[in-house]
Amino acid sequence: MQVLAQQRKEKTISLEDKVEIIKRSESGEKSSSICKAYGYAPSTISTILKDKSRIMEHVKCYIPTNATIITKQRSGLIIKMERMLTIWIEDQNQHNIPISLALVQEKARSIFNDLQN
Repeated sequence: MQVLAQQRKEKTISLEDKVEIIKRSESGEKSSSICKAYGYAPSTISTILKDKSRIMEHVKCYIPTNATIITKQRSGLIIKMERMLTIWIEDQNQHNIPISLALVQEKARSIFNDLQN
């Protein structure tokens, strides 16, 4: 009799979910209830909570929270430019001004050039 090993499909956990898990834990919710709410194994929740400082540092530097992979963080002018660009984009959205990729790229170059001078 041959027993076949069952393969698990790996799930990618979004940065947004990781931040929510951290917030729930910090508010006093038990890991077991977080596991049930998200359907993750206790070891997965434990790993996320163990990496809390790295995850939250990433969130401080980058606004989009739908990223799934934490990449090497950039420093200096790029971070300043990204923060200013994010503020500009949010302002455009609040005023219901449509923006295109080309417009965002142009604004990013403009902000970056202003910061260099």
